[in-house]
Amino acid sequence: RLAREPVFHHRLLTAVETRRVVKDFETVARGLGIQRLAILCQFPLWNGVAASLREAFHGRVVYDCHDLLSGVSRIAPEIIQAEKQLFGEADAVVFSAKSLLEQKLNEMPWLGEKAHLVRNGVDVSHFQPVTGERRNVVGYVGALDEWFDVEAVRVAAESQPDCTFVFLGRVEDKKVLTLEGLPNVRFYGEVPYN
Repeated sequence: RLAREPVFHHRLLTAVETRRVVKDFETVARGLGIQRLAILCQFPLWNGVAASLREAFHGRVVYDCHDLLSGVSRIAPEIIQAEKQLFGEADAVVFSAKSLLEQKLNEMPWLGEKAHLVRNGVDVSHFQPVTGERRNVVGYVGALDEWFDVEAVRVAAESQPDCTFVFLGRVEDKKVLTLEGLPNVRFYGEVPYN
């Protein structure tokens, strides 16, 4: 219920917005009898909220560093700077990729033992054929942004016409939609996990 909904990658929350989110969260948490929290922060936009909740609920902050923020052109410079603060203030940092972990450890050797590799995972049974004929499906679940290799997918889809290429996730970069013209490519947008 913020007066001005933030676009998560354009700017940081203001101090007033941060206080509002913290106040509402405290109301819910106290109503549920929560006295201590583990705070998983996935984006520097939430730094102030995480710090306030840590203080109010004597919790620990874990930064889930799942992307190279500086590699996405639409993320505001102030958010890139705020990530450095989050690295410093987090009690632990988890990385989804070994290359990302290694890059950040090279940049910030002081991360040391608070840096951990936790790879993305999936319950494979959720992606098994339900019924009917068996098809060859190439699937992708996640954001479809500027770093997405559209040309590699185009070459694969054109060279494998017997495969259906299925994409689940929000399209962040319009160039990805150029693949819609291929007969064996399907986009389904964001789909709830269940």
